[in-house]
Amino acid sequence: MAILSKSLLAGAVFTSLASALPQKPDFAAIAAAPTVADGPSDVATAGDQTATLATSFTVAGPTSAPSAAAASKRSVEKRTNILSSIIDTTMNAVLGAVNQVTSVSNGAEVLVDGGSSSSHVIDGNLDNKGKVYIGQSCYWDGHDSNNGNLQNAAGALFQLNNFGSSNAPTYDWNIKGMKNDGVLQWCGRGDTGGSKYQLEADDTSYNNGLISFEQFFGNQGGDFCWKNSDSSKWASSNLYNNGAFRLINVTYHNVQNILGNGCWQLGQGSVFYLEDGTGTNQNLFNGPSLPGQSIIFQHASSVLHLEKQSYSSNPDFGAKLYNFGKGNAIEFADSIYRSSYSASSGIMSLSFGWFGLFGSCKLNIGKGYDSSKFAKRTSSQSYGNYNAIFYDGVAPAQAAPSQCSLSAPVCSAKPKPTTSATSTAKATATSAPATTAAPVTTAPAVTPKTCTNEPYTPYYAALETGYTTNPALTGTTTAGQACPTTPEDGTYCGFINPEDPCAPQPDGYGPVPTPDTASAFLAYDKLHALASAAPSVVSSDDAGAQYEKVFEDLDASTSAQSYLGLYQFKEYDVAQCAAKCDCTELCTSFNFYAERDPSLNPTKNNSDAPTVWGYYCPNPPSQTTFKCTLWGSSIDASTATNQGTHREDFEVVITASDGYDKTNTTSPPKSPQWKDPQDCSKKAIDAPNYWLGSKFFPGPFNPLVCSNYAAKQSETNAASGISQKVSMFNAYYLHKNGKPHGTQCALYNSKLDFSWATYEGTDVGGDKYDCKQSWKYELL
Repeated sequence: MAILSKSLLAGAVFTSLASALPQKPDFAAIAAAPTVADGPSDVATAGDQTATLATSFTVAGPTSAPSAAAASKRSVEKRTNILSSIIDTTMNAVLGAVNQVTSVSNGAEVLVDGGSSSSHVIDGNLDNKGKVYIGQSCYWDGHDSNNGNLQNAAGALFQLNNFGSSNAPTYDWNIKGMKNDGVLQWCGRGDTGGSKYQLEADDTSYNNGLISFEQFFGNQGGDFCWKNSDSSKWASSNLYNNGAFRLINVTYHNVQNILGNGCWQLGQGSVFYLEDGTGTNQNLFNGPSLPGQSIIFQHASSVLHLEKQSYSSNPDFGAKLYNFGKGNAIEFADSIYRSSYSASSGIMSLSFGWFGLFGSCKLNIGKGYDSSKFAKRTSSQSYGNYNAIFYDGVAPAQAAPSQCSLSAPVCSAKPKPTTSATSTAKATATSAPATTAAPVTTAPAVTPKTCTNEPYTPYYAALETGYTTNPALTGTTTAGQACPTTPEDGTYCGFINPEDPCAPQPDGYGPVPTPDTASAFLAYDKLHALASAAPSVVSSDDAGAQYEKVFEDLDASTSAQSYLGLYQFKEYDVAQCAAKCDCTELCTSFNFYAERDPSLNPTKNNSDAPTVWGYYCPNPPSQTTFKCTLWGSSIDASTATNQGTHREDFEVVITASDGYDKTNTTSPPKSPQWKDPQDCSKKAIDAPNYWLGSKFFPGPFNPLVCSNYAAKQSETNAASGISQKVSMFNAYYLHKNGKPHGTQCALYNSKLDFSWATYEGTDVGGDKYDCKQSWKYELL
């Protein structure tokens, strides 16, 4: 087991530093932890309806981690969440912050537009699930795991658009890596000088959505490219186009081989210019250029240009062409000696130079062309005059891959959010060390859950049936008779204490079998029918969650240390039980069952407690109680181990036991001063270098006590002159030998990402501990 060693610290103020603890759970401390209620008590009173949670703790003194710097083993995640529309009109604005993830949520929109001559900057990493619009020029430079990484989700839009500017834009992104599943759209004027669109990535990057390079008014400028920072024959990084790359009024220069099964859409005024590097870079074994890709001509003015090395190393051009028709040109750097078209294969074959000795190329343009309409002419462009193939006819109908149909509205105006902006604050953040809070000034309101209980009138089966324990008792023990004197505690006319000897027991509303025996109860068809008829799914008030039936009609109820409380109902009603779980803090599962209970508190002349009910009732008639128990953990059939008990000569048994669970579809409670919890997928954080201590709390899964512990530890550290505060805590739930056991709280001085979540459990001294839930909370 790894032990956290602290640096030697001088000065008397540090003499109270806590001793080094294991960063993983301290199983000796867990074994020594007090046990807590694992279910309701035998006698149901109002005080037994809620469990007492283990929430007390002491902080022995300040703690420090070996590293107070940013995490180096894995990336540190610091995140700013943009949840609503934001407009930033600052000149030369900054979106994001160094070493920080800026997350734009689904439905949120960000507009950065600071004037016609602005040059805006993106810092850190960006995770976009909404819409981001940046006007004017835009720069992004980042080259490690914390900076220069883009995730543009499906359905998201990231648009650079300088429509309102009088100058040509420069979009210069030199980034670490990219994964685009949405729309990445770069738009410029095209009539005011040379625009620059440079999208350069250090790592292998992916386009699975649509990337669109566009200009509004013309095709000026020739510096448009998507490439790796190392574009060479032996490069280890690649670019994958599995979606679509659209070109409108741009001359796009391709400088390396692109992999994947995507489509290049050549729109109005576009030139797809394949440099020599297309055939040589990222192409160690001289494979075909653009293997598996498609190229579709979407306008009569679009052009495909091939430099010599894009076909000379391997004459079998890798991309298939679609919709090559009248007005389009396929240009070649070499002079075309001869061309021929095979109607059966759809292949156009070309040879170059003197008698065709200077190379050849084969293009798959598809079937259905009239070979007599192909022509060899000069194509005149702003970049020169080239030999080209034309088709003086209408392109035959062809079924292009679905990627060639990906589209987005063409840029035509200054960008603006489509929803009302809820804030005019700048969507910026400054660089900060790992222990500095993100730029959020107020904590979200957290309202604890509470249940509204209706007035409770107990029902006593023994009194309703006129049953008495001793005929010699006074009439005050029989139902329906007035009290002859002022009632005193313990009497029927006053408050009935169910713990008094032979006192009537409450809430036996269910049917009782004949004969009235334990075996008859366990075989009682009416109860089994109720359990089987209960729905398999019960709705929950928690968004996105529902209770699913995890066991049915067992002869045992759940017993575990995650017990939260008990309710008793008049009917077998799992929906009522679910409602009680919904309004109970920490509750994520419930167990509904029928229990054979005594109608009187069994006593066998073995008590001297005051009572008016008698002292001998060892085996009274039974009553059937419908019970709802609440749990703060997952449950399943393995937790149903309580089969009943004996109370004197009376046998308590259980049947018709159904279990319902929403643990894996719900989030734990929020806590003030902390961001919303994030699911670590049943794996705990393991980061000894950034660890500030741990504590175990038996009972239900309770991250709220971890929050209190984290705040107290930060307070203690600050009072002792130690600058390390708790920036993140990991609350995870341990099962011991397959049964819910308690919450482990681990504190950290840095905000750590999910790659640190590696601990799943262990075996210790013959006991098996498993991590069944794990959530991290980051400081606001």
